[in-house]
Amino acid sequence: MSYILDALRRADAERERGAVPGLHSQATPSAPATPAAAPRSRMLWVVLGLLAALLLVALFIGLLRGRGEPAVLPAPSPPVHAPAAATAAAPLIVPPPPPVMPHTVVPAVPPTMAPAGTAPPKAPPAAAAAKPAEPRITPYAQLPADVKRELPKLTFGGAIYSENAANRMLLVGGLLLHEGDTVAPGLVLEQIRPKTAVLRWKDWRYEMPL
Repeated sequence: MSYILDALRRADAERERGAVPGLHSQATPSAPATPAAAPRSRMLWVVLGLLAALLLVALFIGLLRGRGEPAVLPAPSPPVHAPAAATAAAPLIVPPPPPVMPHTVVPAVPPTMAPAGTAPPKAPPAAAAAKPAEPRITPYAQLPADVKRELPKLTFGGAIYSENAANRMLLVGGLLLHEGDTVAPGLVLEQIRPKTAVLRWKDWRYEMPL
């Protein structure tokens, strides 16, 4: 009975392997598991675990690189053509900026030295001294009493006045005088006016009625 059961078991095992054994085939006892099979199976699991860890590390690195990559910009849309009326407008012309002139530095010219033995250039003549202001004309009645006592006594006989100074004349003590003539020592006839005569006596200019 046990023989038949062993044959059926072998047949089932061979059927699973793809071969159908006969009824008279000898049963081959299964080889007992050797003690070296257990370390090999452990090594196989260790290798598979290492491969799985490496795969996970590679995936993690790929994710990090994917985050750091720049975003892909969308493709630019094709330009929209403006209507003919818009394109016909004149373009805006911007004038170019003025050219920048370089700053030139003019070197200082040293003063020329006169050769030895030559006289230095003469300085321009000084401006003529301003003419001192003429003393004001004082009416004869306002002269000091001592000045009136020093003045020569004059007798006017008549006068001719003209716009031309050369034609003006004054009759003094029987003498016909013109402007600039000396009437008496130290007394000069400066000007003949329509109704008066201006005379100079020392530092005084006074006006006598005619």
